[in-house]
Amino acid sequence: MKSEEQRQAHRLLSFEPFRLDIPNAQLWRGPEVIRLTNKALAVLCHLTERSGQLVTKEELFTAVWPGIVVSDSALVTCIGELRRALGDARQTPQFIETVHGRGYGFIAAVSTTPPVVSCQSAALPRFSSTGHWELATDHFFRASPALARQALDCCAALCHPQW
Repeated sequence: MKSEEQRQAHRLLSFEPFRLDIPNAQLWRGPEVIRLTNKALAVLCHLTERSGQLVTKEELFTAVWPGIVVSDSALVTCIGELRRALGDARQTPQFIETVHGRGYGFIAAVSTTPPVVSCQSAALPRFSSTGHWELATDHFFRASPALARQALDCCAALCHPQW
């Protein structure tokens, strides 16, 4: 059961050209991190996990602001922030569609990708002068610290199987 939880915890949601790293709370476009407020990121996570479905405003309020009463403007502000970050337009949406009076839908195709780390793909590891394994800067590893840790552990196990 724990391995299934770990697998779910390290999943990435992809919708071209973006990658949503849920456990690390980051939205990526290629090697660039797109900065979002925590609430906007929570709205995006909720919408992408329900891609192709209507997500009511009430559901979003419950998920993002549990136990707190906020006005519609808080949600509208988050949706506006997301549209700007994604380069989306309200009139011709590619990602977030407004269903007037009801809620929102994430309309782009979303794929769930469990990150795969193989020791061969973990290029550029080295033993540092401080006695720790490290990776040379590589945007793939900066994109997910959890993947970097897995890659380093894998390389260390190959070099020193007794560890």
